[in-house]
Amino acid sequence: MQTLIVMVRKEPHLNEAVVSILKAEVKRQNRSLKNWLGHLAIEAAKKLEVP
Repeated sequence: MQTLIVMVRKEPHLNEAVVSILKAEVKRQNRSLKNWLGHLAIEAAKKLEVP
C-alpha cells in the first residue's frame, strides 16, 4: 500500500505596512520571517489540538 503525501504551499500577499510590522517583530525576536511564521503556525495548531 502506498501513501500519498500532498503538500500545500500557500504564499500570502501582504501589503507593505503589514510586512514592515512583521519585520520589526522578527528583528526584535532575532528570528527570520520564515522561521517566525512557522513557529506561529505550530503554536496555533497546538492550541487546536484536542486535550
